[in-house]
Amino acid sequence: MIPHPDINDNIDSTSNTDEQKVLSTNTESLTHTDIEARISNESEPEESKHLRIVNTFMKRRTHMNKNAELALTAPEFSEYLVNNSFGDGDLDGIDNLRTLFADSPNGSEAPLTLEIGFGLGDSFIEMAAAEPSRNFVGVEVHEPGIGKCAYMAGTQALTNVKIINGDAIQLLKQLPENHIDRIQLYFPDPWQKKRHHKRRFVSLNVWRL
Repeated sequence: MIPHPDINDNIDSTSNTDEQKVLSTNTESLTHTDIEARISNESEPEESKHLRIVNTFMKRRTHMNKNAELALTAPEFSEYLVNNSFGDGDLDGIDNLRTLFADSPNGSEAPLTLEIGFGLGDSFIEMAAAEPSRNFVGVEVHEPGIGKCAYMAGTQALTNVKIINGDAIQLLKQLPENHIDRIQLYFPDPWQKKRHHKRRFVSLNVWRL
């Protein structure tokens, strides 16, 4: 008994032939540049195509006391505030932290510590007061903490403290390599839910900076 060819085989064969003709026609209409661009796009990792910056923090509304509000508005505390203290911090032009201390007693060549997310600033100011020969820059996004930190620095007449309002990741991207002697990050938000893991500051993507 002679086996009959499977009708599905014929359909697949015809389909493949038609696809090859279409592919051949499309390829012939592409220029050499188009082909190279298509190959480049296909070889690019999928994650890099959709890469976007994700905030590692969530600004929360908290009470601001009178001292913190005073430090954010009074001229005598302005020397501690590098950029705008209210709203989203404008980091444009902040690409060298050492120059912030050029006119201070320590100068711009003193050891430099950057603390990310100092909260209300108690421990940050305590460390700055304990090491007057070291310069300290603190980055925070919450206005009450920025104000309180500036107030404490001013009332203690510290000359080695500067405060920046803004996203620390964006700031790090703008700084030169080997620019900071010490980076401090205490108690970062754990972002415990799985869908929030991408917001974690302590991650490979962030520390590749």
